[in-house]
Amino acid sequence: MDGGRAREKRAFEPPPWEREAFERFQREHPVPVRHEASSDEVAAESPTIAAPTPKGTGVDEESDAPELLDRQVVEMVARLGVQEADGHRKYTTFASVIAALFMASGLGFGIWAIVRLVASGKSGGSVAVISSLFVFVWGLMIAGVGVALWRKYNS
Repeated sequence: MDGGRAREKRAFEPPPWEREAFERFQREHPVPVRHEASSDEVAAESPTIAAPTPKGTGVDEESDAPELLDRQVVEMVARLGVQEADGHRKYTTFASVIAALFMASGLGFGIWAIVRLVASGKSGGSVAVISSLFVFVWGLMIAGVGVALWRKYNS
């Protein structure tokens, strides 16, 4: 759009109503000046970090750092599991009742739609067929919501 030219980076300028606070912050917290490094310098200076390997693979078994990280992660996940388990227990009975009602009403809509479709016969016309199919699909959707709710709170 602009002929392949990159936009120049401008220095940050605070809005006029915050300029005094920004200048006071800069005086209190000076920013160290960094020089631009080439990618070779960055690659030479940055340490390489190896991914932790499972125990028993024979790779880096002397290091305790991955084991400590694994234990910390397991402890954090266990604490989170205890905290999150309480949320589902409060609503399981209520959600199960609502899910059963949704499944029963969806099944009822489906059966009622099939009965109405058969009762209309050949002389029912297209309105009766379309409305019966609409009610049948509506029943399937309600039953599907009930099944999803049941699976969420009872699995």
